[in-house]
Amino acid sequence: MNKFSFNPLKYPICLAFPSWLEETTWGEHIPFGMFSVNALRPKVLVELGTFRGASYCAFCQAVKTTKIETKCFAVDTWQGDEHAGSLEPNALSKLRAHHDPLYKDFSRLINQLLMKPFIVLQKNQLIYFISMDIIPMRQ
Repeated sequence: MNKFSFNPLKYPICLAFPSWLEETTWGEHIPFGMFSVNALRPKVLVELGTFRGASYCAFCQAVKTTKIETKCFAVDTWQGDEHAGSLEPNALSKLRAHHDPLYKDFSRLINQLLMKPFIVLQKNQLIYFISMDIIPMRQ
């Protein structure tokens, strides 16, 4: 008999309706993302490549709803890329208008190239959960 059993009903956050559903290819993964945050209960969560923010806001929604003490960071240039496509010029301001009133106490949107903020985060904190949606940089 299997000693491990998994009951998703013990994690009702995976059934919650996402509060931010901008155009995304990540939509069907949102319940798993919310479950992962609730089950893993990371102290620090970083998303590299946030695009319009559907996955990141789902992570933040899970943190807030389940009252987990997690610091969250989204790192992107909000310019789009060849993998995900281009973004409208106001993509970051639209995301901030939704994000900041709900999540600013524990979450930051970092509008920079990837390396600098990632190094700053690693300097003093261990990253427990990372989500990456980036394409390899060409040299």
